[in-house]
Formats: sequence, C-alpha cells, structure tokens
Amino acid sequence: MNAQTERLTLTGPVGSIEAQRDQAVVDGSGAPRGIAILAHPHPLFGGTMDNKVVQTLARAFVQGGWTTVRFNFRGVGATEGVHDNGAGELDDLLAVIDQVAPQGPIALSGFSFGAFVTSHAIARLAAARAIEQIVLVGTAASRFTVAPIPEELHERALIVHGEADDTVTLSSVMDWARPQILPVTVVPGAVISFTDNCRCSRGWWLDTCVPPTRRELYLPLCWQVVLHFRLNCFRLPDSMKSLLSTMRNLACAALLVPVLALAQVPQPPEIAARNYMLVDVTSGQVLASKDVDAQIEPASLTKLMTAYVVFDALRAKKISLEQTLPVSVKAWKMPGSRMFIDPKMQVKVNDLISGMIIQSGNDASMALAEGVGGSEENFVRLMNDQAKALGLTNTKYLNPEGLTATGHLTTARDLATLAQRLMKDFPEYMHYYATKNYRYPGTPESNSYNRNSLLFRDPTVDGLKTGHTNAAGYCLVATSKRDFPNVGQRRLISIVLGTTSESARANESQKLLNWGYTAFDAVKLFDAGAPAATPEVWKGTANKLKIGRPEAIVITVPSGSAGKVTTQIERQDPLIAPFTKGQNVGTLKVMLGDQQVGAVPLEALEDVPQAGIFGRAWDAIRLWIK
Repeated sequence: MNAQTERLTLTGPVGSIEAQRDQAVVDGSGAPRGIAILAHPHPLFGGTMDNKVVQTLARAFVQGGWTTVRFNFRGVGATEGVHDNGAGELDDLLAVIDQVAPQGPIALSGFSFGAFVTSHAIARLAAARAIEQIVLVGTAASRFTVAPIPEELHERALIVHGEADDTVTLSSVMDWARPQILPVTVVPGAVISFTDNCRCSRGWWLDTCVPPTRRELYLPLCWQVVLHFRLNCFRLPDSMKSLLSTMRNLACAALLVPVLALAQVPQPPEIAARNYMLVDVTSGQVLASKDVDAQIEPASLTKLMTAYVVFDALRAKKISLEQTLPVSVKAWKMPGSRMFIDPKMQVKVNDLISGMIIQSGNDASMALAEGVGGSEENFVRLMNDQAKALGLTNTKYLNPEGLTATGHLTTARDLATLAQRLMKDFPEYMHYYATKNYRYPGTPESNSYNRNSLLFRDPTVDGLKTGHTNAAGYCLVATSKRDFPNVGQRRLISIVLGTTSESARANESQKLLNWGYTAFDAVKLFDAGAPAATPEVWKGTANKLKIGRPEAIVITVPSGSAGKVTTQIERQDPLIAPFTKGQNVGTLKVMLGDQQVGAVPLEALEDVPQAGIFGRAWDAIRLWIK
C-alpha cells in the first residue's frame, strides 16, 4: 500500500489473526484522524484482506488521513480457526478493534460478507465508541441478516452497491435501506462484486469518456474518487455539510446514480413510548419505528422466548401438554406476578403455559424452565441458542421470567422478529395468547385476568404479551388481524416499550395499530399459489414454468396510492430445466410510481424435470438458432 505498511499478528478468540496496517497520509506534523478497520468478503468465495475492493477502500481511507487496518477472518490466510458464518467473524472483528483501536475515533468498513459482519459490529459498538465514518460496499443483504445502521450515524454512512450485481441484488439492499431512510449510492452497470472483472456495461459517458484500454480500471478509480471525496467532506465543519452534500451530488452525477428518493411515507402519530415499532406481518414491511435497536430490559416480554423454547420441546415430544411437572421451592418463591403454585403441587404443562402467558406467572415460567431444561441455567442457554438461531443479534437472556438483571437485554426490532417467528412457527399454540381468563384451581380468582387489556377492548386483537419492571416501564407486544376486501386477513404487530402505566401501554398500542390500518392500504398482487408469470423453459419435459409464491403476495402502500403500484419480474433467461418445486427462480420488483417499494423472491410452483436426450438436443439447437 505504501512505505509505511506493516504486517501484524493479533490475538483472536480462537488463535492468532493475520492483519496489515497502512499508515495514514497526513500533512506535515498533522495527526491521523483515527483508525479505520476493514472487513473482507466471504472466505468461502476467496475473500481475503488483499481483495481488490478492500485494497481500494484502504487506499481511500489512507489518503483521507486514516490509519487503516485490514485483517483476515478465521480460517483465511494465516489466521487460525474455522469459518463460522458470521458469528465467529464478528468476534474476530471486535477483537481486532479492541487491540488496534482500544480508544479514540474509529471508522468501520466492509465489503459484501464483510459489510454484513461490520453492520453487527456497528450495532454492538455504537453506544460506546466514537464511530466517525461507515462505508459498506456490496452489502450482502440477500444472503445474511444485515443489522440496521443506528439513525444517529446515518450522516456518517456511505452505502455503495453495483446496479447489476447478480450476487447480491440491488433490490435486496434497497429493502434493507428503505425502512431506515438510508441513502444508497448505486454504481451504474457494475456487475459481480467489483472483483477482477470490474467494468461498466452501459452508459454513453463510459463510451465517450473512458478509453477502451482503461475501462477495467474505471470502477476502482471511480470508487477511490468518490470515497476520497466523501471521507474528506466529513472533515469540514457542520456548517459546510449541506453545501458539500449538494456539491458532491453534482460532482458525481456523471459517475454515480444516487438512489435517494423514497416513497412518501405517512408519519405516525405521537406515541408516548421510549421505543416502538409497527410491522405489517402480511406484507413483511415495517410501517413505523423509533429507536428500534436501542437495548432495553424486556421484563416479562422475556416469556415470549421462554414460550418459544417450551413450544419447541412440545413439538419435539420431549414433553407433553398433559405431563405434570413439579414445583420447586425456587419457582414457588419467585417474586413479581405469579400463578400461585407451590411445592405440594404437580402441575400439568398445559396449565403452566396458561399461567405463564395469561397470568404472566414468574413461578410458572421457572417451573417450565426447570422441567424442560433440567435447570434454570441450562434453559437460559437454550434461550440464547434460540435467539442466535433466529438472528436476534442484540438480545441476551439471563433468566426465563424477565426480572431485572444486569445484561438481560433485547431491542424492539428483536422483539418484532421473535413475535413473528413465534406466530409463524407455532400457530397451534397461539390460542393461549388470545385467552382472556384463566385460573388454576385453588388460586385467587382476582388473578384470573389476562394482563393484555386490548383483548377486552378490541375484538381484532389476539395477543401477545405484556411486561413491566421499574427499569423497563410498561411494555406491550400486541397483534391484531382485520379483514379487508380483496385482501382477506391483514395482521399487524406493534411493539410499544417504556410507557408510564398499564393504560398508557394499551392506549399507545391501540393508537399505533389503528394508524397502521388506516394510513396504509394492503394490495394483493397474486393469490397463494397463483403464477406471477409463466415463462418459457428449455430442455425440460414441459415448455412452460409457473413461478410465484405458495402464499399470497401482498404489498403495503400509503392509503390512496394502490392504483400506482406496478410490478416487474427479474429472472435468468433462458430458463434451463430441471426445476424443482420451491426452487428460487427470480424476483418480483414492486414499484410505486418510479420508486421500488418491495422485492419478493419468486419460486417454481411445480416440478419440471429434465427432458430426454433427444428433447435436450432439439432445444439446444433451437437455443443456438435463437
């Protein structure tokens, strides 16, 4: 990189980490602006710290005054360990940051898989470290669960993607960025991952401005110019940011297409809560949010995960609903809300689930945890393992009931994910959450009411769970389903956290749900199992293939704009058999006017086996002629 490049050997979670440090280019006696740490693409696809895009990023940071550190993930180069699909690599990145930049300003950047890992490092460090700049390139949003960028860091973030990238589609990156109102800069015509075949496939400005012999160098040069410009813009006073933003867009207009315009989204009502989120489950879209990635105490919302683990044990037949479990002294003496069971009792699992969900019983939660896990500690381990499997990256459990404990945390976004998976994975047990009254024989009648008061005031509400501690405030995860013409049932989930009273959590949740149903329209594009298209197939036993979704394809748009919705299908052409039912075939892009508001994967709705040798030969000739 430069004369001041040095190789490093750092200590990682599973062994040594191979790294390289490039010293910043600074004027005179000026000091570097900080440390920039770069993460490389997927190691199973040849990603290393010497990847050409990573080198381009490093060069831009160095020229911008940052000392830059690149490193190899576990199992790559001389770094010890085995590829861990993201979790271990995140630990590697955090270990590098701790050693090369234990304090002071940092910049974080990643390419492809590295951008995914970097996004979770940003989420982990945002509250504790001064993250001055973020650059994510080719963000692997279609292959991994990329963490959102905290809102306060949007001004410092540059998200870049290739228009024609067929490894990670632009639509998947926009689906990740759009709910955050996060701008994405698109390199027109750029294709697979910006690696050795860097080129721009169309555009008059490329043909006229870039000599043919230099086109392979175009994208790396473009990247360096844009990144250098952006990195240096950040060095100027706040008073200049608006002017420079305009200048940047004008200066780069010939090279880049900034995708900044988003659909006009209705503004939610004032919600008196520290954090909230509203999700349209039917379409999978986020309708409103506030501080959804801030870690909070979940209180009894913890019991959503407790229930998930218990339901999983029921499905695996490790326990049964009619099986009885003992009540330990520890369960009997649990403080807070209770079912009022004691060690003299043997209680059916069915009753313990009712006591945990309807009465929010801490004693029932502990009895179930001990019965399923063998001990509270082992059950908590199962909870955290399940949280990791569901992608709840900002959640950690320390107990099964939700009483205050240092480090027992989650976020509104993770709660929304958990609630959706709970309903999707275990529909047969959702009746517990809609039950208004339950009392175990011999316990106080006054304790029989479900804490979710929305069940008593709104007949469309059928769950889910309340929570309260002094630290968490009054919390509610509520869900409602309402019937609409031409769409059928439409389900919303609201997450309302940190309100001041029981009535406030119910009122604010009701307000959010009602707003979601009235401010947005649901548009059914295709019925469940109906083909979105029937394209031609070659070398198969059939000459057509129906593609669509097994469930209805529904999109949510601002009220009154349904007539502006159009669709486009992106798929490989030609389609060569064989195809199996459920195989991914393409993407349905949903447009509102000239803006993309959604992207839905399309799959084969039927099998199309490969034709015999003569059929394949005939189609091969037809394709050659075509």
